Amino acid sequence: MEMVLDTLALELVTHGPGASHQAVSSLVRAVTAHSKVECVRFELKREFSPSSHAWAELAKDIVAMANSGGGVILFGVDDNGTRRGLPESLLPVLDAAKVTDQLRRRAPSASVSTAYLERTYYGKLYGALVVQPLRVPLVFDKEWGYQGTDGKPRIAIQPGVLYVRTPGKSAPASQADVHEIWEQSVSLAFEKTMARIERVASLPFDSELIVTDEGTPDSGYLLVDKGEGRPVRIVADPDTPAVALREVLATNVPYASVAGEVASQVRQWQQADPRHAVPRHTLMRWWHERDELNLDDPAAEFCLLSAARGRGYPMYWASVIEPAHLREILDRELKEASAIPCQVYPYVVGVFLWDERREILQEHEDHLSTAPRRAIQKVIQAGSYFEFLTSIRWASRLRHSSGPIAMRELFEDRQRAVEIFSELLHAELDGTITPIGSGFAKQLDMVVHSPT
Repeated sequence: MEMVLDTLALELVTHGPGASHQAVSSLVRAVTAHSKVECVRFELKREFSPSSHAWAELAKDIVAMANSGGGVILFGVDDNGTRRGLPESLLPVLDAAKVTDQLRRRAPSASVSTAYLERTYYGKLYGALVVQPLRVPLVFDKEWGYQGTDGKPRIAIQPGVLYVRTPGKSAPASQADVHEIWEQSVSLAFEKTMARIERVASLPFDSELIVTDEGTPDSGYLLVDKGEGRPVRIVADPDTPAVALREVLATNVPYASVAGEVASQVRQWQQADPRHAVPRHTLMRWWHERDELNLDDPAAEFCLLSAARGRGYPMYWASVIEPAHLREILDRELKEASAIPCQVYPYVVGVFLWDERREILQEHEDHLSTAPRRAIQKVIQAGSYFEFLTSIRWASRLRHSSGPIAMRELFEDRQRAVEIFSELLHAELDGTITPIGSGFAKQLDMVVHSPT
């Protein structure tokens, strides 16, 4: 379970201010369901009052997390995992500028990126302070002390000490910690370099590359043979005679945004390889980041086809496509009669084109193999749309840490359904999902994304 919690925290760290509020709910639920698990990437705090003592302890946690690859400080939950909620919003207190100001009082060079998010979950308010990782470890220059409840002075932070995260707490680094930080820094630089190379390699074959410098973003060099460059001017106006760029690759991260990542994959599919697809784990990650996407029909179609080919979760992507276009796609794909996707498409027809399912599916039934024909018959013979959504495909009940869950209950509580679906996807990404959980997730995919 520690891996699941760290993964949820890492999702928030990865997106920072752009993280979905749903991710906060997922972390609250996961933490409270496994209260005795202590992880490196998150810290629990019942509440926060802006006293000298509270700021000192919070500053130590922030810097320790930044030195250890980033993390999340979750407010509104006791140390034992009990959900208490916050008495009032901390948005005015934990603003990124105010956090930085507090850090620089004891570490003038501090430049830790933070973002504070809040989410109401089952009627209670929770907050998540997301701490981004530092490339160069930070130490405090000045001592940070406070007066204890007994009136005696206490020291929270020692100057010159490198603080890091250990399971459940922030502590001075050992020699092994220093070595690990160094290795992570080297590994991160290598991964970012390789990711940038991968992005270039995935571009269409006739693409041209322009190299720019962060200091002069309006100029660069168009790469030509033998590594030479031709000077160009970069502008946003498409009517200018200069070279207009629609996308600029970030130099410090693998992708400037998940939207840019999706766009590059769609471009590969449209321009270079019509059979190109992304794996189901990539689609699951995109689903968790769906609030960052503004999918048009081609992008949603690419994701739908990828999900069907990989036996993944296709319903969200289908829900984005206009019904008339979706029918055209499904007719075309069913005609091609690829065995694995055609076991998935009948259920997509049932979810989004219920009243037309007989007409659409019977037209293709004769030329399909046994497994797709069986799926078609199940969809056609379903008694009602409600029964189809809640019980036709796989498991209709799930044994959960909070107690047994029935699909019919989740049909009535869509917010809870989305949370359980997100939790099951995380479990699959971590490799901890059970066969029953996987089946339940496929059925739940239909419930969560159905148009009703």
